[in-house]
Amino acid sequence: MFLPDYMKKVSSSDKKTTANAVPDKKTPPKYLKDTASIFDDLFFFDSEGWELTRKLIVKLKQEVETNGGELAVIHFGGLHQYRNFPVLPIKQFDAFLESHGIAHFNAFNLFMKIDDEFLSKNFIPNDGHFNETGHRHFAEFSTKFLLNLIEKAKL
Repeated sequence: MFLPDYMKKVSSSDKKTTANAVPDKKTPPKYLKDTASIFDDLFFFDSEGWELTRKLIVKLKQEVETNGGELAVIHFGGLHQYRNFPVLPIKQFDAFLESHGIAHFNAFNLFMKIDDEFLSKNFIPNDGHFNETGHRHFAEFSTKFLLNLIEKAKL
């Protein structure tokens, strides 16, 4: 696989020190109040951004059903969202999908359980997207969910 130089692995001796890092990476910082900024909409399920997202998902579900299909959602985060990142409204999102009868699989929680050293091996360095290993793990995590949907559709 071709990677530009800036995306290639940096040897550990060249990395910055972690002396200033938050000691407990699994305890993310918390946003307590929604502001006028669009950048914090992500963290508040009652924000304007999430309201629009919910409306679009409901509309997409209707369009998919009109065309004889069933909408299913698999959600997960990028590398930076698993450690030292404000808590996302994942439980609220799952409850929303459930309340609208949308099949869903939350792979976010599975990646949260992976230890720090191994987690980074699932992503392209300095990019945040899955690499080959990450795609393989994601496929392993989601295969049962997808096969169940296919079996259900055959009935």
